[in-house]
Amino acid sequence: MIASKAKYGKNHFAKLFSLLLLLGIATGLYACTATSSIIVNPTDTLTPPKATYQGYRLQITNIKITKKKGNQRKVTCTLINTGRNKVQFPLKANSPYGIILQYDNSLETSQLSNYQNNLERALYRKKINLDVGNITSNVELKFNISNEELAENNAKSKKSKKGKSSKVFVPMKEEVYDKSLCADLQIDTIFVIKRSKKTVELAFKITNYGKGPAAMFGATTETEDNVAIRAYASGTPKLSRGDLVLGGAFIEGGLADQNGVLMPNESFSGSFTVETRKKTRYMPYFILSLDDYQALWECDERNNVKALLDRG
Repeated sequence: MIASKAKYGKNHFAKLFSLLLLLGIATGLYACTATSSIIVNPTDTLTPPKATYQGYRLQITNIKITKKKGNQRKVTCTLINTGRNKVQFPLKANSPYGIILQYDNSLETSQLSNYQNNLERALYRKKINLDVGNITSNVELKFNISNEELAENNAKSKKSKKGKSSKVFVPMKEEVYDKSLCADLQIDTIFVIKRSKKTVELAFKITNYGKGPAAMFGATTETEDNVAIRAYASGTPKLSRGDLVLGGAFIEGGLADQNGVLMPNESFSGSFTVETRKKTRYMPYFILSLDDYQALWECDERNNVKALLDRG
């Protein structure tokens, strides 16, 4: 009885092993098939990331449809990097970070609210390198809308129109940029710290009074695309075309951030030397003008000038 029982147990385990082996092969084939189907069209798996703020944030404004044909849409928009890190696209599905996207009312006025995910997928596939505080305009995005999406949204649109009473639509005044995200640089102080017969060293303090970051350094490693500051000699405290240019400098240092980003309510100080041989007693004012070359977009470009009465 014991030998017979042992023989029966052996056959039982052999059958069980064969069954498990066949099941493993079938599972492996299924897994391979599933993997292949994902690799065939990776863009379909790219969904907009839902993440908390990790330093990557874009403001999307001035959205306009430039071409509408059947299920195809072509739009242009403006992108503003309002985060603290550089944003690079194409964005891959396995990207280690999430990007926060913020829209102005142009998404709604262009009637693309229902196709926000389509627009974002097109954006993530676009080749873009945008430094902190920088803006790129006329970004062209192309995407398709499925027949199901189109039919569903058309039905929703008709239903909402039926339920609403007739009202006169007054278009809002278009604002390309959201002012709440702008940088606003101002020169707080200016004074002379060193003087000779031919030169004067002028010191200054600059503060960002805006709600957005200010990129003081340009996109390259060269200083020529950085924000510049220029000194004038003038007969009045108001800058005019006839004022004498004494010299200037590009912002190269003095900031807490090594990438040259001046955050809201942050300040930095610096100084530079200019020649004063052509300055006469009829020009008693030094005037500093910030960002003369318009390297940085600000909410208010009219408050970048500061005058100092030279009593020396």
